[in-house]
Amino acid sequence: MKPFDFEKKDELLSKGNVVVVFSSEHCPSCKLLKEELGRVNIPDEIDLYNVDITNNKGREFAISCRIMSIPVVVLFKDGKEIERFVGYKRKEHIEEAFAKLISL
Repeated sequence: MKPFDFEKKDELLSKGNVVVVFSSEHCPSCKLLKEELGRVNIPDEIDLYNVDITNNKGREFAISCRIMSIPVVVLFKDGKEIERFVGYKRKEHIEEAFAKLISL
């Protein structure tokens, strides 16, 4: 998982399959989700980014995406939000969401 480059936000989100994880180091559910993401074989067709909401740019981006709680995973296809899920999810759920994103 790469850190999100806010200076290139529009460029990063506008092309292909992009998954953004909104989280915080101080959030126990976020840590569990990140561990579960570590067990997932991330397809090459997906760019996976982390947004730490504890810094100003991360918080502003989260607000612009209507993030109300963490962790949240948002899936984008060519700049359009396709799906989001809130809270800890098991590996199988994450893999299904990623496969759906790629198939669109």
